[in-house]
Amino acid sequence: MSEFATRAEADWKMTLSTFTAQASQSKSSSWWHGHESKTESKQSDGQAAAGSQSKANRKQEKQASSQEYSSEELQVQGGDQQIAAAITEMYTTALTTELKDWLESIDDYPKPFSFVLRLVSDLLNIPFASLFPSGKVDYGCFGKRNLQIEEGTGRKYYIQETTKLVGGNKGSKNVSDTVTVSESRYCNFANRKDLENSMTKKRLSLERAVTVYLEEGRLLSSDFLLPAGEAGCETAMLAFLQGDNTGVPSWEDMTGEKEFTVVFDMPYDIPGILQAQDVLELKLFRHKWFSNRRGSAPHLYDGYKNGGSNDVQGKRVSVQGLVMTYDDETGVFTVTDDDFEASAPLIPDLPNWIKGRDIARAEYKKLLNHLSQKSETVGDVPCGIQWSNAHRFDPTDGGKCIHFTAASEGDIFVVFASIPKNHETWIYIQISPEGVALYKALRLQTTQLSDNAGGLGSAILYQSYFVCVTEDVEKETTVIQYGKTPDNEERPHVWLSFTFHELASLRYYSFGSGESPVKVMGLSLLNTPANDFIICRQGTEMVNGVCQQKCHSECEGCRTSGSNSPTDCIACKHQKVTYPYREGETGDFECVAQCPQHMQTDSATKTCTCIKRMEKVRPGGVVHCVTDCPLTDFDDNNVCKKCSTFCADVIDEGNRVCSGPASKDCETCQYKHEGRCVEGCSPGQKAVRGNGAFTCHQCQSGHECRLGDETEDICPAGTASNDDRTMCEPCAAGEFSGTPGAATCQKCSPGNYRSSAASTGCNACVAGTYSRTAGSRVCEPCAAGEFSDNPGAASCQKCPAGTYSNSAASTGCSACEAGTYSSSAGSTDCKSCPSGYNTFHRGQSTCIISQTIGPKKWREDGRCGQGYPAEDGSPAECDPDGINPCCSQHSWCGPTAAHCDCQTCVDYRNKQSVGPKKWREDGRCGQGYPAEDGSPAECDPDGINPCCSQHSWCGPTAAHCDCQTCVDYRNKQSGSPCQVILARASAGPLVLPHPPCHHQMYRVARAGMLAQIAFSGSQLWSTHQAPPCQVILARARAGPLVVPIPLATTILCGVARAGMLAQTCHSQAPSHGALTRLPLARSFWQEPERDP
Repeated sequence: MSEFATRAEADWKMTLSTFTAQASQSKSSSWWHGHESKTESKQSDGQAAAGSQSKANRKQEKQASSQEYSSEELQVQGGDQQIAAAITEMYTTALTTELKDWLESIDDYPKPFSFVLRLVSDLLNIPFASLFPSGKVDYGCFGKRNLQIEEGTGRKYYIQETTKLVGGNKGSKNVSDTVTVSESRYCNFANRKDLENSMTKKRLSLERAVTVYLEEGRLLSSDFLLPAGEAGCETAMLAFLQGDNTGVPSWEDMTGEKEFTVVFDMPYDIPGILQAQDVLELKLFRHKWFSNRRGSAPHLYDGYKNGGSNDVQGKRVSVQGLVMTYDDETGVFTVTDDDFEASAPLIPDLPNWIKGRDIARAEYKKLLNHLSQKSETVGDVPCGIQWSNAHRFDPTDGGKCIHFTAASEGDIFVVFASIPKNHETWIYIQISPEGVALYKALRLQTTQLSDNAGGLGSAILYQSYFVCVTEDVEKETTVIQYGKTPDNEERPHVWLSFTFHELASLRYYSFGSGESPVKVMGLSLLNTPANDFIICRQGTEMVNGVCQQKCHSECEGCRTSGSNSPTDCIACKHQKVTYPYREGETGDFECVAQCPQHMQTDSATKTCTCIKRMEKVRPGGVVHCVTDCPLTDFDDNNVCKKCSTFCADVIDEGNRVCSGPASKDCETCQYKHEGRCVEGCSPGQKAVRGNGAFTCHQCQSGHECRLGDETEDICPAGTASNDDRTMCEPCAAGEFSGTPGAATCQKCSPGNYRSSAASTGCNACVAGTYSRTAGSRVCEPCAAGEFSDNPGAASCQKCPAGTYSNSAASTGCSACEAGTYSSSAGSTDCKSCPSGYNTFHRGQSTCIISQTIGPKKWREDGRCGQGYPAEDGSPAECDPDGINPCCSQHSWCGPTAAHCDCQTCVDYRNKQSVGPKKWREDGRCGQGYPAEDGSPAECDPDGINPCCSQHSWCGPTAAHCDCQTCVDYRNKQSGSPCQVILARASAGPLVLPHPPCHHQMYRVARAGMLAQIAFSGSQLWSTHQAPPCQVILARARAGPLVVPIPLATTILCGVARAGMLAQTCHSQAPSHGALTRLPLARSFWQEPERDP
């Protein structure tokens, strides 16, 4: 019982504090605070006039009001009085006072007590018959009184006269005077049945309210916090629902030094670079891509141009070193195989799952500004909406207004709905730092882009807003008003007003956030819209005492509030002229009071069309309208076409030249025979005048002679004359004509294509595709295992051995990872090396022998250090050649700074290293950049940047490895040709001299690894007389590696370490059994010399 009381009391007091704060809200003369709260309205509706209710009735109403939120049922019989007092304390203050008084009287009047707490709705389950006992009783309103009607309100009432004592003290024996008092008592019910029905409805409503409270919890406070949505949540709907690329930035926009937004949507984070859902601002500036998060300043080190992303022709960007390819048809960024290879040197441990994946989309930074120029477009959508029964309203009774104070760095959404789960019934306001927008069914309706109309874009600076909704059932309209109340005045400022010519039937409202949290304070619902003392701000105007949207006089609503352009209309009041009857694009129109000259109205659509039009259109496809065809043309179904040149020009006489296309249709013929008009040449021929007659000549190639008259028109570019020369026909898809007067269309050459007709040129196939034959309409994607790395490819190249491509349309091939290989060209995947074999570099076509014996120094479970023994019982180490080479202070192997760089961490990659390192950490090399021993720095032959460029930078590209002065340290020879250099754990390299030899030397040891060789004297040996000999290469911590050397063969033996290949060379054994030296050296790769 005590535990229940504690929990219930805390819960109730939180709810009660909100309720009492609302009930006790002070009033002022302002528009906002001059309206009663919901609770106050209920109370005032029940009051007749001052003094018209008895003290008992007011007390009963107060009790009912304070108990309306109770829902538990509890019975108490006997027991500690303090427990009873605690139980009553948490439900109602009125009952508490009376019950405590009664409990305190028990000492004087001891007796058992019993009381029951039930649902609050049971209070209204009244036996009405007991209120009206039989007999001659005056029931007031229901009695035989003459009821009067109050002027102005229409309420019925009667006058009740009562007597009251005046003077004396209550309970004293002194005689007091009495006075008669008249009271007005109002009658709210016509009869007893109306009273019963009203009370029954109230009880059922209260039961429903209790059920909602138990389902949803305590009533929502007027102050709450909306959490931020995930990155890109506002525009996700635009990206997936929009049928065109309305919200997609063009590549020209993105490369025009404008800032735009990149929204990442990935399944996992890219550690140290990007979160799975992330938003960055990106800008191309001084041939580098600069990226930064919203609210942070860009820095010089944030600029990247790797992977050729500074070449705008490639449509690539680089975000923090991550190269992506852009598709401006979809607005999506993809990481191709080439992008991955270009990104890997700058992003350590770049995950493989990112290859070939669409990971981000581009948006305009000021999307609202861009979308405001479009019609019927999907826009931003609110995130994190939660609907509640507490947020219901009815705007049909004069309208309702929501008033609130809010702050957010991003967007604030106020959402109204008929059916909350159906987006098509939504109407919502977006309050953005850019301005304000109104949406219906997720589609943008209108905007107000004034700087002062929207939000402040701050999480700590608050503004007061209001949104009013009024539905007129008779006119079937829905009016939305948005505005703000400045801090220094109470007058509402209306910034946006819009009328929908339909009943939206809005019954719920809610709030939504964007990518930033929203704080809401002082939420209240007002019963009337802002009509008194209002100020109509920019984009609105006062009409009949109400602020309405200000548009061009011919507009029925406009896409941008305050616009005075007849082309910005949502609908037209009178007529509209559409493209192609005016300049613009398909879908554009202009509202006009009446149709322009030469045009007429289509009564069904209120659209202006030509009375007649000329056959030849103007530039841009605009139609030329006329009222009547010129005298030089004839009318062909309201299209004016030129007369034949065989017709004489009679326009000076005011006559029409012809009535049709033939010679017989001429008003006056130029050529007659026996008084009759001579027929012209056949179509495809040109009539050539001479000596009062004409002769027919074949029309020139590249020209058309349609009518067989004296006209010969040259074919424009993109067309060619047909075989009969009767017309210029557009070039088919896959063909083109680049200049006027083409006799035939040319086929697009291999590597090019054209998908549309009437083309003046062809397009090169993009990298990753090809066209093998001339006249291609489309380019085919390279098959898996093939690639094309340049535009205009006529065929695809097979991936070289050691590489692969597992997807179509590849622009490059990926190197097989260490431990895998591809033995043939055109591979679609890499195979794992068989047991006992391995590859120690990426991009290998064969595996080499790799067999390990002896106990392993690390464990499979990733533990290391004291308390975690290896196979030989010694403390476990970490694999120096694996992905987790360091042991942390908590005895876990891993690759991070917490594993490698702490005071007690052990990095087994650096343990027992041999000699000074030949390369530098900053990536510089060559003369002027000394290594640890003072000699010119080299590049790590086993790293990702093995070559030194002419500019003294280490790198992997052709500019680093293949230029005239470049040095590729993978191929550089070092050391004496006849030395075996054995790297020992602590004593440095051991040089074993050899007599002159004829074998090429190969590297055994490198920094961080111990190599030992079993030898006799100073020579490494093997003989064909013994069983197949072994070269034992002992690694620093991995145990000995036994490399068997069969007889009469030449083999390559490897030392297994990630990223390093060590080899020995064994030539064919002599038949006389002499020793065969296996010279080894710590050197870089060389091509083997010929065998002796």
